[in-house]
Amino acid sequence: MSDMPGDNAEILVDMMARSAVVNIFRCLYKDFIPKCIKDSNDFSATIYQSLSDLVDDANAWLRTENMYRVTGCESIGATLPNASYNIGTTVNPDYCKLLVQGDEDKKKYPTCKIVNCLRIYYRFKDENESEIPSQIGYYNLVPKLKLSLLWSNKTPENITEAIKRFNTTSKSELIPGKILNMETQVAYIDTIDTNYDGVAFEESEKSKFRPKNSFIRIFYENVECPKEQIGCKDFVPKRIKNDFLFGNHIYENFSQTMEKVSKWVSSQLNIRVINVQTLFVEYDKVGSTDINDNTQNIQSKYCTLFYVQVIRVYYTTLTTPLETPISLTYRVFIPCCVKKSLDMDEYERFETLYNREILPFIRYNLAVGIINIEMVPIYISSSEDGETMSSKNRKSLTLVKYVRIYFDGRIQEPPIGYYEIPTPLPPTPLPPTPSPSPPPLSTTPSQAPPPSTPLQTLPTTSPSPKPALPKSTVSKTCVIT
Repeated sequence: MSDMPGDNAEILVDMMARSAVVNIFRCLYKDFIPKCIKDSNDFSATIYQSLSDLVDDANAWLRTENMYRVTGCESIGATLPNASYNIGTTVNPDYCKLLVQGDEDKKKYPTCKIVNCLRIYYRFKDENESEIPSQIGYYNLVPKLKLSLLWSNKTPENITEAIKRFNTTSKSELIPGKILNMETQVAYIDTIDTNYDGVAFEESEKSKFRPKNSFIRIFYENVECPKEQIGCKDFVPKRIKNDFLFGNHIYENFSQTMEKVSKWVSSQLNIRVINVQTLFVEYDKVGSTDINDNTQNIQSKYCTLFYVQVIRVYYTTLTTPLETPISLTYRVFIPCCVKKSLDMDEYERFETLYNREILPFIRYNLAVGIINIEMVPIYISSSEDGETMSSKNRKSLTLVKYVRIYFDGRIQEPPIGYYEIPTPLPPTPLPPTPSPSPPPLSTTPSQAPPPSTPLQTLPTTSPSPKPALPKSTVSKTCVIT
């Protein structure tokens, strides 16, 4: 490059553009799917790779893609696209709809077979960051089973006791790095050797009677850092109307609960919020005093039982207080129904939702930091906007993964037309009905327009206005001040 005066301006513009692109792609993601090692038969269940295998696969990929740095990790559940498929070959975490099999009239609990995949969130490295490949690891903080009477089941220690035990243990024995994420997981403990690294999980009618134990999975990045003290705070939605006759109590909605969460977080200057997670607590246990601490009250987030959602904030303590309090806000992204069917509706995939709405929203709010991204399965008929915190009155088995992104800072909703309109799938043709009348001129279903191009770059000009999305497809924005 020559030393002409105009070249310096071009370099400056190029550097600014590169910086903007790095900021936009601070939440890129990649999924690692467990391989089927052995198919199921009459005597044994399907065997998959373990979580440690997925972490090894992720680290191998990160070594080849040295320009990236991991910012977060999450366990993503996936199911079959259809009951007739082989789950070992067709499981895909990109599907936003989960397959739930069961009776619509609630005569028995439905069944949901889950295979957990590993999703990592990453960004481009800054110029001053180390060239050493980013590597991750994990640690399962499992509450220990306490000694009990001869004829009684062993009870695990509560969450407070487990966290206290972790904080008093030498760091080198547990986590050699910086904590990226902490999430609550559930495992059945009615087997001789409970596998906390397993990825297969089944929710069914029998789940209500099987003893289970929730534990904390801690993902970390292998970097030098001081030992971090961890903690958590739970927020139970307030019961605003009692129904002791039928048990259909009414609880405050998600927005009201998050107002309390945001108020508490802003008052804590000595913590670093790791992530905000939605817990699913057995409906009948919500009134108990030890709901937050008892690890056996927590259900998996794919549970088919009746539940009440509880918001848990995971954090690490800071030695130096924050100068500015955390301003916790959030945004809910709802997958669009792209095909209506008599037996099974179809919803857009996560990749489509990410390119169509999530990425543009993050691009529009570049100055706001992201705390974490959470996939939350919601029974779609119970609340179109994901505000309902209870599943007691659900009337459908349609389970769809909503996306909740938690931010540190005030967020703004882009103007109308900023998002691309979802592309519908071709309608399913109805079966022919015998009729003496002449056949229609055309029985071929209309073809859908070509899929939209993923949004991967910054627009040079403001996008042209487009028609607003229908009300049922617009994700709700909730800003807490």
